[in-house]
Amino acid sequence: MAVKSIIDLKFGLFCDVLKVHSYDSLHRHDEIEFLFFPNKNPTIVRFGAQIVEIKPEQTVLFWGAIPHQLMNIEDDNLQYWVAIPPEAFLYFDLSPSIVRDVMNGKILVESDQDLRAIDIAAYPVWKRESASSQQDVRRTLLMSLESRLRRFHPMEASADSLHPPQPKLLVPKDKNAFQSMYDYISVNFRNPVRVKAIAEAAGLHPNYAIALFKEKCGINISSLITMLRVYEAQRLILTTDRKIVDIAMDTGFSSMSNFYKSFKKITFKNPGDYRQVVYPSRSDFM
Repeated sequence: MAVKSIIDLKFGLFCDVLKVHSYDSLHRHDEIEFLFFPNKNPTIVRFGAQIVEIKPEQTVLFWGAIPHQLMNIEDDNLQYWVAIPPEAFLYFDLSPSIVRDVMNGKILVESDQDLRAIDIAAYPVWKRESASSQQDVRRTLLMSLESRLRRFHPMEASADSLHPPQPKLLVPKDKNAFQSMYDYISVNFRNPVRVKAIAEAAGLHPNYAIALFKEKCGINISSLITMLRVYEAQRLILTTDRKIVDIAMDTGFSSMSNFYKSFKKITFKNPGDYRQVVYPSRSDFM
């Protein structure tokens, strides 16, 4: 499926239950996403170049800054989801391992049918409270979501795995050229990346690699590299006390002016302002 674009979205504190369908665009947003699909068959979602299977009994938790796309879902299926601003998520008193894994780009999976029943009952209330303009109501919603995430227990990883449990990764028998290029960029974006090297990773001529990547991803190679660098900078700004200039250099930006311009274009905030979300009062994000 060709991807038309990667769309930047912003939800804030938001909850909804809605009918969904497959999309032809990747999208990203700053919020942490908590969602599930109570259908009969697995739902297929793309996270970057990875394609994962989310089973009906699974609830997933991930940072929406990862470009993602709903690829295959049953007709008229419902999606239950909550968007939580990163400043609220980091304010919550949660397991450090869950916070670390989510902010590191992991897709965490829970399978607890008792909690699922509670979630389905709670969603109408969460949805109503997320639509309220009253701070007390939205504060109550945040407290409820914090309590829910404190009960979020990722499925046990296998004994030989060093990674937290994630949805089933669907790997084609032969990795396609787009996946090879995306994987190469994902590993090397912090360093100077040349189109020739990206093309060679996929066994393609550079000109063809450029056209194919645009067709599959919806944006050009340099735009994706910038997006991944900003995503990594967001993570470091929110989770460390490192200097902004060091983060800019370590994430691959050649100059501070380029870093500030790219960061503000994607996040709508300057890096210094973005860091302040780590230390808000609750009223700051309601």
